[in-house]
Amino acid sequence: MNYDTIIIGGGPAGMTAAIFAARKGLKVCIVEHMDRVGKKILSTGNGKCNITNMDMTCDKYYEGAPAQFFKVIEKFMPEDIIAFFKEIGLLTINKNGYIYPRSEQASTVLDVLRNELDRLGVHIYCDAKNAKITHNEKFSVSFNQTTITSNKLILACGSKCAPKTGSDGSGYTYAKNLGHTVLAAHPALVQLICKESFYKELQGVRCNARVTLLNKNRIEAMEEGELQITGYGISGILVFQISRIINRYLRKSSPIISIDFAKELSHKELNAFLNDVINRYPNTELSQILSGVLNKKLAIVICKECN
Repeated sequence: MNYDTIIIGGGPAGMTAAIFAARKGLKVCIVEHMDRVGKKILSTGNGKCNITNMDMTCDKYYEGAPAQFFKVIEKFMPEDIIAFFKEIGLLTINKNGYIYPRSEQASTVLDVLRNELDRLGVHIYCDAKNAKITHNEKFSVSFNQTTITSNKLILACGSKCAPKTGSDGSGYTYAKNLGHTVLAAHPALVQLICKESFYKELQGVRCNARVTLLNKNRIEAMEEGELQITGYGISGILVFQISRIINRYLRKSSPIISIDFAKELSHKELNAFLNDVINRYPNTELSQILSGVLNKKLAIVICKECN
């Protein structure tokens, strides 16, 4: 079977690429190694699918040459994404700059994309595991005793962040085999696993905090917001932001994360408050006094760590 364009990967990027190519009158197919397309969409935004956000600027990217990279982003900005989804039957809502489907269901995002693929006659091959891609005069893709060819091929395989939903790093292998240079991939927008043992006692605590990344006593990054403490370490959007940067230092040194659990108070204000309470109630345990400022679990652990 010969196509004008073969797209490897049936996630949101692959499906959108297929739609735009098919609208140009091209004969297009998607090759997906999972049992269905768009599987990862269903888990995004806690099942609500955060489609895009309105604060899309160059300084939000940590790639080596963000200005050059952003030229690609500028060709399809958030307003274009919202218009595209409206065109294929999906209205969106804006929640503090984050754009969600009006239904607040990720499944509806997948539904409208699949409906448009069907309308345009895009052929979808699923369960295409261990596909082999070669390129001579044309691209040739072989899988499951099937071989298809095309003049053009798009790799939309995702990264390596979610193997269970399809992003298993196979795209890097395909790109490398086709002659591209592939830089080492590192985790980003992830939680941080911390070495201390007391996190198990703090599991489930959520609080507003300031998280600072320190490298050799120098501040490298700082974020504020809701901190989520898990049995293995720390999580939450502010930690995701820091995680993009921390890999630069993990390979060379031992960076430290500093957490300020009372960020709206200066040291002087906090000391004055605690001393006042201690003087007023001298026979009260320190952990109980601290629980007037912090989550009780935090207060107990801090007292233990400070002996």
